[in-house]
Amino acid sequence: GSMIVPGINSRAITIAFVLKGSGYIEMACPHLSSQQKGEQERQGARYHKVSAELRPSTVSIEPAGHPSAVVANEDLHVVCFDINVRGNHKYALA
Repeated sequence: GSMIVPGINSRAITIAFVLKGSGYIEMACPHLSSQQKGEQERQGARYHKVSAELRPSTVSIEPAGHPSAVVANEDLHVVCFDINVRGNHKYALA
C-alpha cells in the first residue's frame, strides 16, 4: 500500500469520493476531544483520532483544521474536491 502525506488545510474543506480500491482515512478531530474532556480543559490543543474504511462509492469529508492522512491497501482511486479555498494554506505534516 501507499500513503498520501498527512496534511491540514487552514480554510478549505476536502470532499473525497472513492472510485475503486480500498484503504482507510485517519483524521484528528479537535471537536470530539473538546466534547469528551469538557470546556474547562480546552487550554491545550487536544485531538481525538477518527478512522474510517474507504471502499468504492465511499465519500469522506475532511473539515478545515483537521489533520488527516489516507492509506491505500489496494489500488485506491480517489477524486477530491476542495471548497472554500480562498485564502487557504495547505500544510504537509510529514
